[in-house]
Amino acid sequence: MEHHLGRDVYPPIKVIIADGQEDVTLKIADEGGGISRSSLPKIWTYMFTTATVPPDALIQDEYVTATGGGDHARAAVMDPLAGFGYGLPLSRLYARYFGGELSIASMEGFGTDAYVHLAKLGNRLEAVV
Repeated sequence: MEHHLGRDVYPPIKVIIADGQEDVTLKIADEGGGISRSSLPKIWTYMFTTATVPPDALIQDEYVTATGGGDHARAAVMDPLAGFGYGLPLSRLYARYFGGELSIASMEGFGTDAYVHLAKLGNRLEAVV
């Protein structure tokens, strides 16, 4: 959302669901500006974020006013759970727990593709270690 702040129309987020023999794969693709190659190895680290807005500012009305954003910008920055650096690591942890995987492919300046592989129920056990 930060990549498109101030715009009236946002590019769509595309989702593809593929039903394979062993797993179900979801591909989620956005055009949100992507992640730099130097940041990619760090995205799985807890508390690392690529957000340029500090999390406490996300719930401040002053941020929306200062950036000139309208109602769309207000909705984008009012989520107090964004930018803390827990979403990707926890999502990958859950996917792995259930026998799946989460991977990211990104093009800086364009967008990011996330692939979620989920094992089909009945052929895997949870990885309790």
